[in-house]
Amino acid sequence: MPSTLAGLVLFVALLVPGYAYQRRRARAVPEREYSAFTETLSVVFVSVVVDWVVLAAFALLAHFFPHATLDPARLLDEPNRYVADHFLAVVLWSATLVALAALLGHALAARPPHRFGGGGARLAEAQQSAWWLAFREHPDATVHVGCILHDGSYVAGTLHSYSRASAEHGDRDLTLRGKITYRTARGRVAAALPNVNLVVLSARDIAVLTVTYVRTQAAVSE
Repeated sequence: MPSTLAGLVLFVALLVPGYAYQRRRARAVPEREYSAFTETLSVVFVSVVVDWVVLAAFALLAHFFPHATLDPARLLDEPNRYVADHFLAVVLWSATLVALAALLGHALAARPPHRFGGGGARLAEAQQSAWWLAFREHPDATVHVGCILHDGSYVAGTLHSYSRASAEHGDRDLTLRGKITYRTARGRVAAALPNVNLVVLSARDIAVLTVTYVRTQAAVSE
């Protein structure tokens, strides 16, 4: 671990790409439980790769346009003096490179796994829950969900949120919003619940779940 403030700042800056990758990846793939060592290793690996790419691009830029960038040779030979003489330029260039590395790390995680090929799609599906596959089948459509509960009652509404956990267990929850319709176990007709805009359902109470994709007119015309 770094023992000085400058070393700590540099250490954190170098890990920014891996952190950006992990945060974006967490929203793009099902939630899975990893050990702290695995997550740390992933952040470090992505950071090292992205940092080398950004530094290589900067080295090429400095080679072909030496007067428009920092002087890497002087910065490495006399870091204290060079920073003191070109403080503003060093700060601006450092912020630019860190931002570029963060954007690159974010972009690497933004691409869905199934776009890398058929094998990747099968591997991704094996790691995803049934909810994830069903609710994300058509990202451009509004998802309408109907749930038959174990007691025979029925609840339906527009999908609002759901657990991203990959494990198929009963502790997961999903929420429905909009017009919430409900039918009792012995009822025949489902009716809208007055003054109810959101309902929370536990996976352990759901016996059957149906999904309907409703596309808007704009999405259909495209």
